[in-house]
Amino acid sequence: MHSGVYWALFGGLPEEKLPMLFKAWGILFEEYVNWFLSGRASAAALFHPPPNWGDEF
Repeated sequence: MHSGVYWALFGGLPEEKLPMLFKAWGILFEEYVNWFLSGRASAAALFHPPPNWGDEF
């Protein structure tokens, strides 16, 4: 899932749906980074993902 998927979705959605795409893509990216970094934790470097505050912020 590189930029091609994002731009395909971006180009295929009506303008009023784009904010939902931006939010969903940001959440997906954050989950990917958390997954990626948590798999690389070691005794020398621990990874603690940020807390989930929900929709409050």
